Amino acid sequence: PFLGAVALAGITAGAGSFNSDFSNPNQAGFALTSNNATRPDSSIFEPVITDGHLVLTWNENSQQGSIILEDLDGGAAIDSFTATFKLQIGPGSGNAADGLSFCFGPDVTLSSNFGEGGVGNGLIIAWDIYDNGGGEAPALDVIYGGNTVATTPYAKADMVTGEFEEVSITLARSGALSVSYKGVLVYDKLFLPGFAPTTGLFGIGARTGGENANQWIDDLSVTTTLAVDTPPTITLQ
Repeated sequence: PFLGAVALAGITAGAGSFNSDFSNPNQAGFALTSNNATRPDSSIFEPVITDGHLVLTWNENSQQGSIILEDLDGGAAIDSFTATFKLQIGPGSGNAADGLSFCFGPDVTLSSNFGEGGVGNGLIIAWDIYDNGGGEAPALDVIYGGNTVATTPYAKADMVTGEFEEVSITLARSGALSVSYKGVLVYDKLFLPGFAPTTGLFGIGARTGGENANQWIDDLSVTTTLAVDTPPTITLQ
């Protein structure tokens, strides 16, 4: 007879996904939120799908707009995901501001509205384009659990390009994060301390202040993998 034990630890199952090229202004599956700022023409600002892309902010002052994806996994925890999109920052004012962020975590809700600082204590990847005097920007930052895990400085002209630039974000089940921007791998398997599978929503938010910039998104795709409890050991005889 054969006697053995098989422990199928750490398996994953299922996947949720969202894809949009923003060609359909009536597409469902997400919420658009704003700070309802008054535009120069006295209209009220709202993020909008127009000309085949999503406008989070125009190059006008005092705007804040976000896209929040509906729950892709029915409230289940996920242990990994891949997100890709095209990001345009600019043109903008003389000292373009302020930036935007990609967020995932349980603190992101369908009513969340945020800018370059993100929201909550989950994962935040921030394109911070405005230096508040501390030399902290322009930079591409990774924030997790409320702490800055990594920062990569940029020249402002390398972020405020006025062109759609490719972004790719992959989080592995080990907590290793990889981020590519403009075809360059900026973070390669960056470890997120204390990472564990979690529920949550995905969102991207942008902000302008006393200075401004167009901040637009196109070709957004997010795919998740569900976390599955480790099954018991199986004994074969």
